[in-house]
Amino acid sequence: MEGVTKIDSGRPGKTVAVFGGVHGNERVGIDAVRDAAAHMKLQRGIAYFVEANPRAIAQNVRFVEKNLNRCFLADNAGTSYEDGRARELMELLKGCDALLDIHASNSRSAVPFIICDGAEALPLARTLDFGIVTDGWDALEPGATDGYMHGLGKLSLGIECGSVFDGDAQTHRASSSIVRFLAYLDLIDAGPFPATLGQKHIHMFSCHIADVDFSPSREFADFEPIRKGDLIGTDGGRNIYAPEDSLAVFVRRRENPGQEAFLLGRQLD
Repeated sequence: MEGVTKIDSGRPGKTVAVFGGVHGNERVGIDAVRDAAAHMKLQRGIAYFVEANPRAIAQNVRFVEKNLNRCFLADNAGTSYEDGRARELMELLKGCDALLDIHASNSRSAVPFIICDGAEALPLARTLDFGIVTDGWDALEPGATDGYMHGLGKLSLGIECGSVFDGDAQTHRASSSIVRFLAYLDLIDAGPFPATLGQKHIHMFSCHIADVDFSPSREFADFEPIRKGDLIGTDGGRNIYAPEDSLAVFVRRRENPGQEAFLLGRQLD
């Protein structure tokens, strides 16, 4: 399969996948996957290092026809390039025990965080070098890689490594996370890695989809606290207010209906 490197240790163990480039302009995951594919030595099991969206990667764009990270649906019958690629990758994932999917943001205000919707993956998330762990994404954004794996009853994490403008820190988070993921699944001898102290756990509870178009009222940093009644932006001229005290994530201008404009989360005790 295009963009897939298989490393087989020749010894019994888990079978895992590491994805980069689900969005083709998020270079940190692509570079991390390529580096791991070239240099990683496994003690046990099998690992697939995957450049998930080869055409988008070649063009350095987020996607070619459709957001690949909304195409991982068991009943996907779409005709776009990304739909077809998702069906190929879903077949690969059916044979895997776990997935690590590496992302980044093109916003300067991006904050690194982990997407962890399965309780079984929380112990792994606690060992990664991130200050925020989130859940709730499966219900708000169906069709993502991690949601597909959760539907199969398998372990999965998505990591958002921060802003693409923070190159060295991004590279460290991506490479370190691959090592810790493989060690946790016992494919390599590394660690032990203690739990990261002070991690916040945030539940994502709302996703605003643009009805017409969406313009933020101002620039919001990811996970910025907002108060009930604060103006978040306008959608087709209609004011959109925060329904409760919450944390704003991915607040972006959207010019067309049906696009995800922002999400809201609340911190758990």
